Amino acid sequence: MDQEALLVGRTTSKRGIPTIPFILASQALEKLAYFGLVPNMILFLTVEYGMGTAEAANILFLWSAATNFFPLVGAFIADSYTGRFPLIGFGSSISLMGMVLLWLTTLIRPECDKLTNVCQPTTLLKSLLLYSFFALTAIGAGGVRSSCLAFAADQLQPNQTSRVAISALETLFNWYYFSVMLACFLSQSLLVFVQTTYGWKIGFGVSVAAMALSVALFFAASPYYVRFKCESGLVAGLFQVLVAAFRNRHVDLSSGEHIISFHYEMGSSFSSPSQKLRCLNKACATSNPKQDLTLGESRNPWKLCRVQQVEDLKSLINVLPIWSTGIILSLVTACQVSFIVLQAKAMDRHTFIQGFEIPPGSYGIFLVISFVLFLGLYDLVIVPLLSWALRRPFRLGVMARMGAGYVISVMCISTLAAAEYARKKIAVSILNPDFCLVLFLVSPFFGFSLFIWLFFIYKLGDCPRKCAGIMLCEW
Repeated sequence: MDQEALLVGRTTSKRGIPTIPFILASQALEKLAYFGLVPNMILFLTVEYGMGTAEAANILFLWSAATNFFPLVGAFIADSYTGRFPLIGFGSSISLMGMVLLWLTTLIRPECDKLTNVCQPTTLLKSLLLYSFFALTAIGAGGVRSSCLAFAADQLQPNQTSRVAISALETLFNWYYFSVMLACFLSQSLLVFVQTTYGWKIGFGVSVAAMALSVALFFAASPYYVRFKCESGLVAGLFQVLVAAFRNRHVDLSSGEHIISFHYEMGSSFSSPSQKLRCLNKACATSNPKQDLTLGESRNPWKLCRVQQVEDLKSLINVLPIWSTGIILSLVTACQVSFIVLQAKAMDRHTFIQGFEIPPGSYGIFLVISFVLFLGLYDLVIVPLLSWALRRPFRLGVMARMGAGYVISVMCISTLAAAEYARKKIAVSILNPDFCLVLFLVSPFFGFSLFIWLFFIYKLGDCPRKCAGIMLCEW
């Protein structure tokens, strides 16, 4: 039996690995399409829809919040009910529909009064199409971003714990975000330039084409994907652990009066719970298996849970500190997107190339450049060089990388705050509210990309495969 299972695992792994380029390419194209729309959206709303700056910024902030919230919902749905492949396919298709609706808004000509030659910047139909675009892309992001990385890791059989398997996962994570940041680089340079130079119709049309190609590539390899069955009731199982631990709170696990045994499923990787968060171990502890179990199953899962359920909840709780700190930093930086574009619009953006002016939406490209350069330098130069020098495989610890990323992120945001304080002070002194400091506004974002990479490099092998989507969906 063990031999057959091993052979099946090897066959599945070989079948899944060739599909990884399709997943990476599909995700990169989705990012290319989406992030090609974000930078100039504040200008699109203020110019084409006649919105005020504050109103447009609030709408984009709510859109960004919804786009980052729905992946959490999608992760629970994928891990508990649908699986990752159907949800990614659904999310990609919905996002494509939303982008098509946005492109249609560019085809509707404004209504103009022939006598006064005054044009209405928007109509009811255009507003309906615009808000439908926001809603569909937010829902689509919940399907795609919640599961893509975990689905790519599924192709490598992440239940293995060997050094080779962990190294393969880390390399996958690196190249996954390398491809995503490369797409972001192209979107904030090429697509923003096309929108600025050739207009919204062609610019948004390129995003639609990129999203259509993303959907086509993802479904092209569908017969060869490795698909794990989701475990129904995963969310309910997590709550069952909390309820059972509370109901069994009087059980003394260290008492010698009663023999305590733990309820586990045959074939599970856990036959007894870990010593972390020992209070939760009471949820799977029983002193009378004959009374609490029937044919190896719990009579009341809200009073006695399996060891695997307890360990799943512990793994999720272990990620909460990372989630909380990441959410706070993301909240701070998300507010700066529209601010940077509006500031850049007021700048003199001419370069040493005669006749060329940097589009205001392209200033975020400096973050992408620093991300791609550092990630490639780390994975292709630093790690091999140190491994050769030390005569052993070298990898920085996860906690060390994340800790360094948090420190640098705080420094970046502090620099941005100091730069804006200096800009405002000088602007007041010279009576020019549009005065800008180009270097200081851009430079803080060079280091912030390091934090993103350090956070997402978190090893998938340290968390259960069936709830990996939930743990990786924050960003």
